[in-house]
Amino acid sequence: MHIKDFYRKLETHDWYYQYSDDSRVLYSGENKERELGNIAHEFGYMELYRAYHEHMFSGKPWGTEKKPKPCWEDYK
Repeated sequence: MHIKDFYRKLETHDWYYQYSDDSRVLYSGENKERELGNIAHEFGYMELYRAYHEHMFSGKPWGTEKKPKPCWEDYK
């Protein structure tokens, strides 16, 4: 998988699925996050995956400074 395609998957993932009251959303989100992790591991995109995760879970709601959104071109 090309890194640009992986980045699109990161952008469209529901990173906050675990906060849903709907068990279908939770189940779907867990599966997709597992898939993202597997792809990142298989294609060597773990650094991008971690940076995107840090971006999504930083900022005021978490009491931290907002991490910048990574650009896929920086991880080629």
